[in-house]
Amino acid sequence: MYSILKFILITSLMTTLFACSEQSPTKVLVVDLSIIAKAVGQNTMINAKLNEANTLLKQRLLTIKDNIEKKVAEEKVKISGTSTNEQQELQALVIKAKQTMLAAQNKAKEQSKLYQEQLLQQFKDDIQPIIASIAEQENASMVRLHNASILWVDNTIDITDQVIVELKKVSAQTPTQAITPANNAITHVEKTDTTDKTKLVEQVK
Repeated sequence: MYSILKFILITSLMTTLFACSEQSPTKVLVVDLSIIAKAVGQNTMINAKLNEANTLLKQRLLTIKDNIEKKVAEEKVKISGTSTNEQQELQALVIKAKQTMLAAQNKAKEQSKLYQEQLLQQFKDDIQPIIASIAEQENASMVRLHNASILWVDNTIDITDQVIVELKKVSAQTPTQAITPANNAITHVEKTDTTDKTKLVEQVK
């Protein structure tokens, strides 16, 4: 009886192992976007656009700063009294002006970061069809980005070089897609520009 049970268990185990071996494992490929960007000059283009956007943002911040300082100076002339209420009003106006400027600076940093992410996403979208085509040819079910979380990669699953070759072919055959203009990065910063002294005073009050 024991021998029969043992035989059945061994047979079942072998059947299960055989069935598992018959299942095709999930094939995962890896691609390094930073290498691809450097190889096709995309990193230079992205950095140039980002620098252009940051320059525009700095110029806009200087304009906002000048406008705020002018409006505060005008209000200081009007509030020339030495009474406690007038001095408190003046102090509140200065504090609000500083807060407005700080908000503009924070918004500029945020817009710069968002613009950088937008440029990177546009690059990813451009090469996604090529990556998908190679993955389909390799019968892969997933393509991962090569980053710090990956300690080692077998060259047989790294398709970075293949993507570069195909991307150069496509770039030679089709016009380069227009990159999002750098002035898009200052849209929301402009909304922070409190140039109207009436609005600035109303915010304080």
